[in-house]
Amino acid sequence: MVSAERMQALLCWQAANGTAVDLAELERKRGRPLEWLLQTECAGPARLLDARSSEAAAWAVATQERCAELGITIMAGEDAPVLARLPIPPLLLYVRGDMQAGASLGVVGSRTASAYGLRTTERICSELAAGGITIVSGLARGIDAAAHRAALEAGGRTVAVLGCGLDIAYPREHRSLMEEIANNGGLLSEWPPGVPPLPHHFPQRNRLLVALSSALLVVEARIRSGTFTSVRWAADLGCQVLVVPGPVDAPLAEGALQLLREGATPVGNAAHVLEALGITTAEQTAAPGLARGLSPAQSTMLSAQETRVLALLGAECLDLDEIVRGLAEAPGSLLATLMSMELRGLVARDDSFAWRALRLPERAVTDGEVEHPVQDQGDADEHDHSCDEVAQPMAQGNAHAVAPGDCSDEVHHQEERKEEQEGFEEAHGF
Repeated sequence: MVSAERMQALLCWQAANGTAVDLAELERKRGRPLEWLLQTECAGPARLLDARSSEAAAWAVATQERCAELGITIMAGEDAPVLARLPIPPLLLYVRGDMQAGASLGVVGSRTASAYGLRTTERICSELAAGGITIVSGLARGIDAAAHRAALEAGGRTVAVLGCGLDIAYPREHRSLMEEIANNGGLLSEWPPGVPPLPHHFPQRNRLLVALSSALLVVEARIRSGTFTSVRWAADLGCQVLVVPGPVDAPLAEGALQLLREGATPVGNAAHVLEALGITTAEQTAAPGLARGLSPAQSTMLSAQETRVLALLGAECLDLDEIVRGLAEAPGSLLATLMSMELRGLVARDDSFAWRALRLPERAVTDGEVEHPVQDQGDADEHDHSCDEVAQPMAQGNAHAVAPGDCSDEVHHQEERKEEQEGFEEAHGF
């Protein structure tokens, strides 16, 4: 643990908009730690002079007090062993909850995910979280939110890495989800309270998300999206990339297809993820409900569509066209389901691309039953248009500070800008 003097010096450095990279270079050149440099009247860069100012010291004290009020722990990045893979750790970390070490899965994907993407994310994350794997994601709409909620509903742990201060809910409708995560895992950010979600924060957020993860799972993504920022960080940090395949004619599957062509590992269930994580059979047995990644009950759980597919196939071999005609369902949806079932060992295809069942369903959906469609949860919740309370600026020009004020204009125009903003955020990894 760093000393109180170094923590104060790091806060002052952050108040002067200094970065971890700048600090590492400064301490290397001077051969002295930051706390010593701030206590002596030696020449230095403008940032060092700003960090010595009374304004910086006052901001550091105010930030510590604000964090204490919010239940946020401030820790030096160099004190976080879970971030050891990073060449230069973050300057500071702001944490609510805990950063418990252990096997973890980072989950990223589209904010505008399909019902298939949400359903697959929920199934995989629920089974893994129930077996003790921590689910790490970024609290965005779509895949991120589905991963967090699935882990919570399974009684497991989940960690959300934010691109803003921990006192700001982004998106706003996830405020209650934030609180659940803080109580059943942790919230993590590089930015102090009051800092808004700015575009350049999210690539940095993705770097932390990957560094916290034993492997990275991609579920639905366009090639030109923020998901690929996380993938690039995974390549840099030696983190294995796992991909859920999707229908090849779906725009949201183009990213998965590209990653699979580049050598990413395809997965379709919790057992595949555990295999990629290198968890042995003995370790799976020790984790309740994870024999081959699935409990006996979970291994026989099928969606209504999967049940219909198996009932149709029976002992026959049918190609996709015959399955589409037999079930009168969309070919893209059926192909995605068949690929997922193939990965799970439920069906197989021969050289002529005809499909056959490897396991019969326990029961079929009868004509009198109605399948309830899976709702796309990415934008299901209503927006909370309340204005988030933010911190006062330390001094004029401080990039970390946000001036308080009336946010009514933002509220009134939020809906009309929603479609434009969603496209912008998808491209930047929000």
